[in-house]
Formats: sequence, structure tokens, C-alpha cells
Amino acid sequence: MCLCPVQNHPRSFRFFSTMNLSAAHHQISLSDGNNIPLIGLGTYSDPRPVPGKTYVAVKTAIDEGYRHIDGAYVYHNEHEVGEAIREKIAEGKVKREEIFYCGKLWNTEHVPSMVLPALERTLKALKLDYIDLYIIELPMAFKGPSQLAPNVGHTTLREAFCTIIEIFVKIQRSKLLRSTALHMGRIQREST
Repeated sequence: MCLCPVQNHPRSFRFFSTMNLSAAHHQISLSDGNNIPLIGLGTYSDPRPVPGKTYVAVKTAIDEGYRHIDGAYVYHNEHEVGEAIREKIAEGKVKREEIFYCGKLWNTEHVPSMVLPALERTLKALKLDYIDLYIIELPMAFKGPSQLAPNVGHTTLREAFCTIIEIFVKIQRSKLLRSTALHMGRIQREST
């Protein structure tokens, strides 16, 4: 049961017996049958991250009930995220399957031959066997893999989109990725 104050009246309360607000209990089903928690911790930080801050934040979030952790290679802190998750698993606080980790394919890695190596780099940094969701960071591909944020030029994502989706499905079948959360009919319609 939850006591919730009535708006603009500090001494009045309404009782809601069905309300259970927690990061662990609010989730939605994806088209492939997996669930994604609606409340999550984003691990984006200053481009010059302070060592240890993300590690502490992720550990604290898991202790407080967060089960959805969002990260990316370009945040430069995946190793801390992975360390915190692994530590909480070792402590028995959570099981790996209770954590929903979402990673991102960066804009310089939309070339189809770069997708799997990018995911493998993320898995190596996290030191996890799989991630739960791998999404495309932005709907455009930057030229050149040598820089994270090139100053000039970009190509559209549409050029490689269908091939990337095929690679995501193959990666999911290999168990490195739990969910692609793709609706293939919509993707096929939009890519033609």
C-alpha cells in the first residue's frame, strides 16, 4: 500500500493499494518476449570521467533496486559498469539474468563488418557473457572509424541499415545478445 499526498493539500492522503513503485517491478515486454525495466540508470558522464564514480553509481543503483543499466563505448566507463555488475552478482544481490544491460553501436561503426567487433569490445570491457539489448546510438553514420566524433561529413544510416539488422539477428542467435527488440515487418517496410 502507498500513501500519496493529494495535490496541493499537505495533510490529505489517498490510499492506493495496487501501487508498487519500484525499479524492479516496472517493466514492459519486448516483441521477442524479453522484458525491459522502465526505470534505469544511465551511465553517461563527462567526456573525462572521474575514475570510480560510475562504479559506485552502478553499485548503489543495484542496491536501490535498479535493474536496467544503460551504457555505451563512447562513455569510456564500460569497465566500471561491468565491474560493479559482476561484484553485485558475486555478492548474491542479483543474478545476471535480473540485470538488463543496454549497450550502443557508435556512429563510426555502422559499417557492417564493424558491428560484431564493436559488440565484442563492449563485452570484453564489461567482462560479461552477453548484453541484453544493443541499439544504434544515432540515426546517422559518421565517416571514418579512427575518430569517435569526426568534424566533417556523414553518411545516412539507411545505406547499411538492412545489413546491420541482419548482423544483429545473427549476434542474437549466437547468445552474445539477448534481445534485438526488432519488429521485422516494420523494418522491412521502412528500408524499402
